[in-house]
Amino acid sequence: MKQLYLIAIREFKTSLISYSFFVIALSFYLFTSIYTFILYPFFVVQQANLSPIFEFTPLLQILLLPAMTMGSFVEEKRSGHLELMMTFQLEESALILGKYVGIFSLYLLLLLPIWIYPIAVSTLGDLDWGIFICSLMGLTLLGMFILSIGLLMSLISNGLISAWAFTFFPSISLFLTNRLSLQVEPKMAKILQSISLEWHYSQFCKGIFDLRSFLFFFILTFFILSYSYLCLKNRKVKLNVI
Repeated sequence: MKQLYLIAIREFKTSLISYSFFVIALSFYLFTSIYTFILYPFFVVQQANLSPIFEFTPLLQILLLPAMTMGSFVEEKRSGHLELMMTFQLEESALILGKYVGIFSLYLLLLLPIWIYPIAVSTLGDLDWGIFICSLMGLTLLGMFILSIGLLMSLISNGLISAWAFTFFPSISLFLTNRLSLQVEPKMAKILQSISLEWHYSQFCKGIFDLRSFLFFFILTFFILSYSYLCLKNRKVKLNVI
């Protein structure tokens, strides 16, 4: 547990002071604000409605979050720190979970300013806080899943661009399968919806806590982190570090 805590703190601090996190945070809120208040006729409608935010931010997350994780292991491998840490009998589970907890904590920090939107918008009328909180929960679960893929791809990739790409393309593909379900037969549509990130995310945007969708994100994240552990374990064996 101590190893996990130290790795999480190191990952959090290193990522927090990085130039990339500043660019990600700035881009996230700049483009979200432009879409919500300029491209969407927010001031014309004049309603306390934050649905445009949660329509746009999932795609923005899929684009930006891979940049938060792409260097987690790639940079460690380039510098030789990964092999060095493994020689100190560092538990593989502590390394995987520590890095994930650190980057996920940073992600939660990234989402913190989003509370400014409902506070400001509530002055226009009665905001449905239930829908906002459920939508934010869905957005957090989606981010949790994307970060787990990003960590895995950073571990098995040798470059930053490839780590970003191998995170982005599977994520956007799983997200858009819901759109494809509209073009196929009902039986196939249900299968595509069951694996669609967008479909499970949209359940929360209705203001409903859907246990099935909640478990969907948690189980997928668990399996991806478990596979990351196995990959790291296999890397240790290849290096003959026991």
